[in-house]
Amino acid sequence: MRLGTLVRNEAIKVRHDRAFWIALVGLAGLIAIAMGGTAHVMARNPNVEPLSLPMGWPRIVAGASAVLVLFISVTVILSVTNEFRWGTLRQHFVAGLSRDEFYVAKTLVLLATVLLFFVTAVVVGGAFALPYTSIGSATLVRWNDARLMAGSLLDLTGYAGLAFLIGVALRRSGVAIGVFFLYLLLEQIVGDGLSKLDSILHVVPRYLPSAVFGALHQPARYYPTLAHASRSGPPSAAAVLPTGTVVALAFAWLAAFLVAAYLILRRRDL
Repeated sequence: MRLGTLVRNEAIKVRHDRAFWIALVGLAGLIAIAMGGTAHVMARNPNVEPLSLPMGWPRIVAGASAVLVLFISVTVILSVTNEFRWGTLRQHFVAGLSRDEFYVAKTLVLLATVLLFFVTAVVVGGAFALPYTSIGSATLVRWNDARLMAGSLLDLTGYAGLAFLIGVALRRSGVAIGVFFLYLLLEQIVGDGLSKLDSILHVVPRYLPSAVFGALHQPARYYPTLAHASRSGPPSAAAVLPTGTVVALAFAWLAAFLVAAYLILRRRDL
């Protein structure tokens, strides 16, 4: 497999993909507005500590999660569906690119998109905490902060895998984006309904994709003090599962999405 050629080809596409860069700049702008406002309000409130590092990482990472899911999922869908829309996929196959190589190339784009968007959100959010941070007095990233970030990356990769599957299956960007968010809405509705039943089905929602992925970016899972404070409220669907179980389920769902996308790509006509 010509991995170097695949990487270069995808890098050229991304470099000229206006939608990709608009999404990245838009993400940075929204994170800047949200974190800038949060840092300003906290700094002016004498009853709370200002947004600083490393104490601010839970707020920064968890606060950016929903926006990241939106931007990453849409970007991944567009990356896949544009290949069908513009007919570039057929051109690649005429030039000798196999379906397996195309799949690997798009999977690499998926992983790179998740990493780039996440790093952008973390850097922009962290920048607003730096003015209130005492540099040198303590490490800027603690072990629990690193665990939260790793969990969030897996969370976002899971959603990106679902977006990838829907994009490959439907091949039309507008329809795929609509179906993606419709699925998330329906899963929430069905999960809420099942959780209220007295039968064994009430445990099903905690194993659904969104519940599993969402549990990975919850700060209470990684910080004992936050976990103690959160016990006063009802736990979310997958919050009751051990972290190891949640991670294993997240990898299982991600693998299922990627395998299903591969099988669809292999068997359907172009």
